[in-house]
Amino acid sequence: MTQNNAKIHVLADETLVGIKREYVEVDRKAEVGERIISITKSAIYSKGEIGTVGYQSPPHCIYVLFEKRPLARRVSHEDYLVLVPLDKHEKMHKNKNSGNKK
Repeated sequence: MTQNNAKIHVLADETLVGIKREYVEVDRKAEVGERIISITKSAIYSKGEIGTVGYQSPPHCIYVLFEKRPLARRVSHEDYLVLVPLDKHEKMHKNKNSGNKK
């Protein structure tokens, strides 16, 4: 079961040949290859733009190739949310809480 306040996005998954998949927003640092959303503080980007992390620029930024922009852009860690497939997020959440149940 997901949290009630979690935002879910339905996007095509390139690893599944374009099959649609549900993603949930997670507030953590992104890793190379992950998708991100909700640029919040920059005047350069529109809120809700989705991109894929190309590489890290430690310690404060990542470079992201956005779906609607031709070049990768630098994004601060505070300015995005990571999109995690919903099934992986639920599995992770379930495993985290399983030790607390008796």
